[in-house]
Amino acid sequence: MDSTPIHQYAAPTSARLEPLESSKPILTPGYELCPCLINMVQDQSFSGEDDENPYSYLNDFEQTCAYLRIAGMSDETLRWKLFSFSLTGKAKCWYKLTIGSRQGDWKALCSSFCLQFFPISRVVSLHSKVLTFRQ
Repeated sequence: MDSTPIHQYAAPTSARLEPLESSKPILTPGYELCPCLINMVQDQSFSGEDDENPYSYLNDFEQTCAYLRIAGMSDETLRWKLFSFSLTGKAKCWYKLTIGSRQGDWKALCSSFCLQFFPISRVVSLHSKVLTFRQ
């Protein structure tokens, strides 16, 4: 019979703390995401509140990442690595539940993100308001 205490199974392991890999390979033997990069994306965080627009947020996030370069790493991989640092609140919870099913695909992650925080029902509702607008 296994004599491992039950509380050790609940403790996080390094395998669960490691971020998932991007689908794009990293061609450098080593890299570092310096704290200034992480702080830069945290300064423009997204929490998933109703008054936030995920499309605008992703546009701003991708613009910020476009100015950053790490030798041997694709732009998509850099976005993949930094994205989790830019989320808070409901968005961070969504990310933790969703990231495993995206298999490192940045575009799939973006699509899922936008549908989660700006669902089709909201698009239809806004479209209906525009079509029925009266002065």
